[in-house]
Amino acid sequence: MSWTSDLEAGLAEHLAAAGLGVWRPTGPAYTTAEVGIVTGRVPTAPDRVIVINAYNVTSGLLSHVTLGLQIKVRGPKSADPRPAQDLTDAIYDRLHGARDLTLAGIPVALLWRQSWAWLGPDANGRDETTSNYYAETAHPSAHVTD
Repeated sequence: MSWTSDLEAGLAEHLAAAGLGVWRPTGPAYTTAEVGIVTGRVPTAPDRVIVINAYNVTSGLLSHVTLGLQIKVRGPKSADPRPAQDLTDAIYDRLHGARDLTLAGIPVALLWRQSWAWLGPDANGRDETTSNYYAETAHPSAHVTD
């Protein structure tokens, strides 16, 4: 795995350890009763899912970076949007302002939510939200270690 996918997996493990969902990167498939935690593409199942994807915010000549972590939440098929928002709030409670984390061996000095939005229902009537968290961390390379 790469530094980025390691960090995504570490965040998934962190959320699973908090009881917010189930992180099962190699299977078996999630049950309908579970909140799946995945990285990358949004799966068609289960209905309730947390999807984590990293993106660059800032990087410079030193290893210090601000990494964006998009966390998309999808709730169950329902006329009530609150289950998706409730899960979004539970993730916020766990992550916003967290300091001195180690995610998959990667030190994260500070993590905070920068923004969030309600996306409405998907084509199957499952409400979605998206949140953008910023992580202050270090991403050393062959040429940058400080």
